Amino acid sequence: MKKTASDAVADGEFARDIWTRAAAMSGLYSVVLSRADGEWMAKCVELPTVFVFGKTPEAAMKKIQEPLTVVIATLLEAERPVPAPMTEGKRDAQVNVKLTAEERFVVENAAKNRGFKGLSDFFRFAALQIARA
Repeated sequence: MKKTASDAVADGEFARDIWTRAAAMSGLYSVVLSRADGEWMAKCVELPTVFVFGKTPEAAMKKIQEPLTVVIATLLEAERPVPAPMTEGKRDAQVNVKLTAEERFVVENAAKNRGFKGLSDFFRFAALQIARA
C-alpha cells in the first residue's frame, strides 16, 4: 500500500509542527500547468524539481500539494533555507530584454501555453531555472 504524507507524520518522519508549517507554506507557492505527453504537468515555480502529472489540470494541481509539502517539510526539518514564494518580497530590480516581433510572439505563446500570466513571470521562471541548474 502506498504511504501518504499523513502516514509520514503518524510514523514520526515529520514532527507535526513542521508538517503543519510546511502545509501552510505550500499553498503560497506558484504552480504552472503545461501539457506533456497527453497529460497535464503541474510544476512549482520556486521549487522546479517539484512536479507531478495528472490526467486533468485539476488532478495535477491536487497531486502537487503533497510532494510540495514534503519538500518544504524536509527543508524545514534539516534547517535548510526554504525559497520564498514569488508572492513574498518586493521585486524592485528590473531587467529589459529587446525582442523582435517574431521572438515576442513565440515567447508570449510559450508563456500562455505554460500557464503564466505574463512575460515577466515566464522570463523570471525560465532564467532562474537555468541559473540554478
